[in-house]
Amino acid sequence: MLTLKPLYTPYLESLVANPLAVLAEHPNHAEVADLAAEVATATLDLYAQTGATEPWLSYFAFRETDNALLGTCAFKSPPVQGLVEIAYFTFPGYEGQGVASVMARELLKIAFNEYEIKAVLAHTLPEENASTAILQKRGFTLVEAVDDPDDGPVWRWALLRP
Repeated sequence: MLTLKPLYTPYLESLVANPLAVLAEHPNHAEVADLAAEVATATLDLYAQTGATEPWLSYFAFRETDNALLGTCAFKSPPVQGLVEIAYFTFPGYEGQGVASVMARELLKIAFNEYEIKAVLAHTLPEENASTAILQKRGFTLVEAVDDPDDGPVWRWALLRP
């Protein structure tokens, strides 16, 4: 199982400044520190653009058995008209172990169980891949192909409130 830890601005700033020290309690800190610092920088930029508020934040995913940092997931912004977009990324070396699927599930729980969200959206590369399989497993439907201003051509997926 995984535990999601919300990424608050002070933690992210510390992580950017000294990733090895901030992540020292995690057994894989040396292998993920640089990538985690990159994620922290991108997350700070995202928060500045979107005005992120709890729970519509980014999260790190930690393995419960040993507290290893396995990936990151996020709401890309606070909800707009009852819609919220999710994203997830499994760190190299941990792919294919169900990490992204669990991260997606946990974000869906937050969106649908605690808040009045009409639908959760997600974007993927415009081809069948591990991420499209995860979304299909979670009940998402492919809605359309779009040209995202940040990511270029993508497939847009949606999951309506159950």
